[in-house]
Amino acid sequence: MDARMNIDINLLKSYGAVPKSFQKGEFIYKEGDPARFYHQITSGRVKMSCFNDDGKIFTFLIFREGESFGEPSVLIQEHYPAFAIADGPCTVMMLVKDSFIQLLDDHPEYQRKFLFLFAQRLYNKTNTSKLIISESPEQRILSFLKKYKREHHAADDPILIHYTRQEIADFTGLRVETIIRTIKKMHKSGKLTIKDRKVYF
Repeated sequence: MDARMNIDINLLKSYGAVPKSFQKGEFIYKEGDPARFYHQITSGRVKMSCFNDDGKIFTFLIFREGESFGEPSVLIQEHYPAFAIADGPCTVMMLVKDSFIQLLDDHPEYQRKFLFLFAQRLYNKTNTSKLIISESPEQRILSFLKKYKREHHAADDPILIHYTRQEIADFTGLRVETIIRTIKKMHKSGKLTIKDRKVYF
């Protein structure tokens, strides 16, 4: 089953959802904000991240057009544990919490989709936790690249990794200098390919 959550736009509008546009670097919500809205992207990308004790950004996920984010905090009425920020110009449909819950009550087929969505995200979060505690930068990068291929249903043939070195650093908790150095080393050992400064795995 598709791990994305995508409620029909017309249905969202019928419950009062409105689109809101954001520019790159603009917060959609901040860590600690109360969860008041269901968010679904209609264009662009959104990053969910947090700051570690050293002030470095760690990115959990990047959400794209057709995907939703931040639902667990809305459903359990908690504050957001991380921040969501526009990764470029984007538009997000926003539906107030009470209307969102009413929509789920009226349309139980979406409740089932959420169940599978949360199961997939919990599985991915466990794998991400394993990646973070790995001591080897190379192992962290390999785990990240393998996860990327799984999510894109890629076969054994190398595919282009559509992330910058900085974004890979944000996902793995490593410094960008470490990413650059380790990727070059992995290229030399044949574990990945660098072509025109782009990474293939």
